[in-house]
Amino acid sequence: VHLMRTVLVLLLLALPGLTAQTPNRVIALDGITEYAYSVIIGGFNPNEISVEAWIRPDAPGTPQRETRVVSKGSEGTQGLPDGRFSLTYIEDMAGGPMAGIATFRVYLGSFIPNDQAVVSSPMPVPTGQWTHLAGTFSNVSGQVALYVNGSIVAATGTSMGGFPLTGMTMTSTPQPLSIGAIPPTPSQPTTTAFRGQIDEVRVWSMERTSNEIASSFTQELSSGPGMVDAWHFNGNALGTFNIPPAGVTPVGGSPRYPISFVP
Repeated sequence: VHLMRTVLVLLLLALPGLTAQTPNRVIALDGITEYAYSVIIGGFNPNEISVEAWIRPDAPGTPQRETRVVSKGSEGTQGLPDGRFSLTYIEDMAGGPMAGIATFRVYLGSFIPNDQAVVSSPMPVPTGQWTHLAGTFSNVSGQVALYVNGSIVAATGTSMGGFPLTGMTMTSTPQPLSIGAIPPTPSQPTTTAFRGQIDEVRVWSMERTSNEIASSFTQELSSGPGMVDAWHFNGNALGTFNIPPAGVTPVGGSPRYPISFVP
């Protein structure tokens, strides 16, 4: 195993543009014990949000469940949301009609408690392949939208409670932003752990336009107007596979950071 890793590193370093200081790594999660990395950050705008991530789902290993790619907040009490947004992927080993569907939801508290706006991909996200997801919300444009590989695939202007999204705001929560799952509590173990690999997570305090998403989803961005933060998972020392990059805190398991050619 160590020889294979050494050979892979040497091959990668032989490619143009790759250096020992900046290998392209991803975060790999098993969907069981390696359930989340949790990050507490500020700078959120209750009126607008954009969330992006590359995902490579593994073959499903459980019955239907909605796993979290990026989210802020928890399931709350009695299953009610205590969050602001979530970008999710539905895992289902039985191959049901929702298997592989990606969703983006924002939690709204303007008119009805626990109201939400949700959009879902019309087609499943394939396993074993890299796919870029992006979710956006603005109470100015009055729209929640989901993008797959830079193209818009779903949008809505109405909450599940039947209210137009214009002027509505996302709920406020002290819960952290998490990558890979909702952080569990002593009374509520997580069932939302993502199974697969995640990379290039970005959060913006603005609604990114279709052109902005399409023109940059294949790029590694570290800054830009409205960016709250970005996580590249490239910060590990070369050859280290179990040390989290700066700015992330493990909350369970020992996620790995393998080198990847994509995205």
